[in-house]
Amino acid sequence: MNRFISTRTASIIATVIIIGYAIFQLCLILGAPWGYYAWGGANEVLPTPFRIGSAISILIYFLAISMILSRANVKKVFKSERVAYFGAWVFTVYFFVGILVNAASRSAVERYNVPFILVLAIMFLIVAKSKRSKS
Repeated sequence: MNRFISTRTASIIATVIIIGYAIFQLCLILGAPWGYYAWGGANEVLPTPFRIGSAISILIYFLAISMILSRANVKKVFKSERVAYFGAWVFTVYFFVGILVNAASRSAVERYNVPFILVLAIMFLIVAKSKRSKS
């Protein structure tokens, strides 16, 4: 356990944030006029290629949730501890890179994602660094 936050709590915080992003992406797929907040902010309503990208993002988000919940031993989605361990580190790097990508966005509104992605990166780091569970 991290001295400030448990791996279970970190995984749940990350899961809630990711579910929020998944709902946002689903709304974009369905035509919500929030495109200025995503994909570089160039379109109010996303064109088809970006909607496909949003669908792929949702799949990636649920894979991330599966990894972090498995690694934190909240919900075993993967039988292999190695898969959850490796996946947690992959997504830790993914979210830390996401901080840079969003910070560099031309869309000022899209840069508002940086604090949320920072929290995700830290939560994933806490879980990824955790010791293996014995269960």
